Amino acid sequence: MKWKTTKIDNLLRDETSGRYYARFWRDSKPKWISLKTDVFTVAKIRISKERKAFDAVTETVRTVETGDPTVEMCAQMCLEKVANSTRIKPSSIHYYKQVVKAIFESWPELKAAKPKAISKRDLEVWAKRFSEKYSPQRFNNSIGIIRKIFQVAVERGALNENPALSLGKARIKQKVVELPTGEQLSQIIDTVRKQGGWCSVQSGDMLEFLAFTGCRIGEARNVKWSHVKDDGIWIHGGETGTKSGQSRFLPMNSGLARLLADLKTNPRYRRTTRSPDFVLAIDMCPKALSNACKTLGFSHLTHHDLRHWFATQAISKNIDIPTVAKWLGHKDGGALLMRTYSHLLQEHSTAMAARLTF
Repeated sequence: MKWKTTKIDNLLRDETSGRYYARFWRDSKPKWISLKTDVFTVAKIRISKERKAFDAVTETVRTVETGDPTVEMCAQMCLEKVANSTRIKPSSIHYYKQVVKAIFESWPELKAAKPKAISKRDLEVWAKRFSEKYSPQRFNNSIGIIRKIFQVAVERGALNENPALSLGKARIKQKVVELPTGEQLSQIIDTVRKQGGWCSVQSGDMLEFLAFTGCRIGEARNVKWSHVKDDGIWIHGGETGTKSGQSRFLPMNSGLARLLADLKTNPRYRRTTRSPDFVLAIDMCPKALSNACKTLGFSHLTHHDLRHWFATQAISKNIDIPTVAKWLGHKDGGALLMRTYSHLLQEHSTAMAARLTF
């Protein structure tokens, strides 16, 4: 990046992208914060808010390092550490903040409490209460984060040991999704296209794209025409990339080729906020999908369920697991797929065994 200073202290502009950034200093180290705008007047307002937040965190850091911190201060230090990690995506940082907020809302007295005043029993009582309100996944993530919060206190000398390490996690049951057959999915998409809204046809396009690619919704909405090649498409994800952090190439299949040809020949109407560079004219359609399923009397489906549908179709057509995993962007070579779709693999194994004669 090529930086240009402005008349506002700590406000710099990247001359390549035109975007503004705040640069603050702590312990002789720079802290860069994107202000997510290329408009100077907007940047002036945002940097004022960022400066207040930065100063508050700096004061917290000094208190934690030199004094007797509260649990809230340790939480702020934990979030600061997460925000500075280059391996954690902005969406994950936002999630961390949500979980910390939920923890303190469920236990308001914890904020001002000193870490050494919180016992293992206190944490166990809170955990039981928290588990009754949130899903097992959310509960387990919260346990992981509260462990990190108290670990900050241990690292800063406010505690000898982490009392949250004794907290157990909940067992997560496998979600059972009743996926539609190929014919039923065609009915759903046809119903969506005929709903009569300004983006009904566009919603049908998105559902077909998800079903024919196995993309996550965040990946699908960010596919551009420049990513489309004659033999397939590149999946790069949005500003923070794909979930795995790696781009992947998905070979062209007949359904995808048919859809892309139609979109190219018959461009869809899109709002001015949606660039024509993107393949799909809209960025999501949960309500259209839900209404269609309800109209047809089918089980409720989400955008992500169509990713499962793609995987199920591929496996049922005897495409090997490592290949399907690669198409989906999994980096484990198929381990997750084998756990998730073990019933399909067993059915396939039984069918193959029936063909074996002696």
